[in-house]
Amino acid sequence: MFQMDLIAEIKNMVDPYLVPCTLSIIKFLLIIIVGKILISLFLGYLKAYFKKSERLEETVEIFIYNIVSTISWAFILMIALGTIGIDITPIIAGFGVAGFVVGFALKDTLNNFVAGVMLIFYRPFKVGDVVKAAGITGKVTEIGISMSVLKTEDNLIVIIPNSKIWGAPITNYTRSDGFRC
Repeated sequence: MFQMDLIAEIKNMVDPYLVPCTLSIIKFLLIIIVGKILISLFLGYLKAYFKKSERLEETVEIFIYNIVSTISWAFILMIALGTIGIDITPIIAGFGVAGFVVGFALKDTLNNFVAGVMLIFYRPFKVGDVVKAAGITGKVTEIGISMSVLKTEDNLIVIIPNSKIWGAPITNYTRSDGFRC
């Protein structure tokens, strides 16, 4: 008799929490599944856009793709965690503080990266052009995401941070003949 009472008592204790808990888990999983489908569709459209567009280099495309994917998953996860009763406010605040600290620590690197994206996007010069950039004249041998490489007349290799190039006048001697005012 004692065993039956114990089972009945446990059932009475568990039943009020079982249904809401199960529904929360189902909502959580449903949000993750629908989120995965939506993210996959969006990233597929993004890849198709990158294929058609010739303005961005592959390095920048991969970087943008990864950033969009990460942010999308973080957003979906925050929504899903909110449905199961987890307070996401401290998590969001933590991301904000971490973003500020990382941004401050990597300020120069981020400046070079953004300048590299601008150089690749706007294309004031391309590999093989003879340019004067950041006060140095030479033939462009490489345009990287954070620095560009020029080869001078003396056969010196000069590596210039992209923020120095983007923040100064650029003279492109190779393409100057087609310029019209």
